[in-house]
Amino acid sequence: MYQERLTADGRPQEPKKWTVSEVRQLGSSAFEQRIMEESGFEVYFSNQGRDPKEDPLWNKRRMKTTGSHKCSALVSGGKECKETTRSPFGVCAKHRVFPLSYHPVDWVGFLKVPSELLENLSSDIRSDILSRRRLIVPMHGWLIERLLTWSCNDGEKKQTVSTLMKSIEESVPSRIPDATSLQEMLQTVKAGRGSNELMSPDSICINVKRILDDAFPEANFSGATVPHCRFTSRPKKTAVRDDAVGEKPFSLEIPNMPVRVVAAITILAMVAEEANRGDAWFRNRYGLGEPERAGAHFAYTVYVLRNEGRMSIKQICKLLQVPPWT
Repeated sequence: MYQERLTADGRPQEPKKWTVSEVRQLGSSAFEQRIMEESGFEVYFSNQGRDPKEDPLWNKRRMKTTGSHKCSALVSGGKECKETTRSPFGVCAKHRVFPLSYHPVDWVGFLKVPSELLENLSSDIRSDILSRRRLIVPMHGWLIERLLTWSCNDGEKKQTVSTLMKSIEESVPSRIPDATSLQEMLQTVKAGRGSNELMSPDSICINVKRILDDAFPEANFSGATVPHCRFTSRPKKTAVRDDAVGEKPFSLEIPNMPVRVVAAITILAMVAEEANRGDAWFRNRYGLGEPERAGAHFAYTVYVLRNEGRMSIKQICKLLQVPPWT
């Protein structure tokens, strides 16, 4: 079991310093848990995303060493590099490649759609989706737009969406561990529930279900759907892994997406944004000062700007430097 060093007042004393080899091995455990299902749509939380984000805290985690030591990288055939280095990253200049400064896994909320919706796609894309080598991961702006369209000109629906978004804002920013810490918990800690215990991937799923059921109880919203929409998938040029290269974009017509599915994936999009891009939890936990990255606050800003009609989608995308959605 992983044991944290605590100060006299019970706070963690310092973050764990991992070697490069430990970081490489950290992504070995897969996590995938279904959050909900309705009308053939399924929503999952997973650490198998394909666009790992730069880890803003890598320098706080790296192995601190003095003097020369053997490079910890592996070369062809699984053999160890013979070079020595004084680098605190544990690898020689040749092997200090940029993926080592990225989170070992990419946490995502993803969606599976009924197979009949895939009939108009090419056979290779359809095969990839059905075999789960490609995950349909809507961006938070697209999801928020679905909820706003669904609640347009209806005061009660608007209040429901507002309740959901306020609950997300209260439960996600600075409360979701960063991606690397979440992965470490998955592999080394069987975390329970409680105010003094770490929030594990399992407990995040429990919390997501609670937020969903509080705002969109199944008894009231089962069968409710958002207006006809189109989901477009575009390969990200910044993807770290080689298997993302060469993917083809595709569009998917979705005439009857359940609103509870949209709400669930919206919560998970915020959770993933906080885990993959934020540093608030880590800095707060270890007393490292104010957060330097916005995390889920970044995504929540999209909702505020669109809900209050302050900006168009085009203006928001230009301001936040994010891809457009429709």
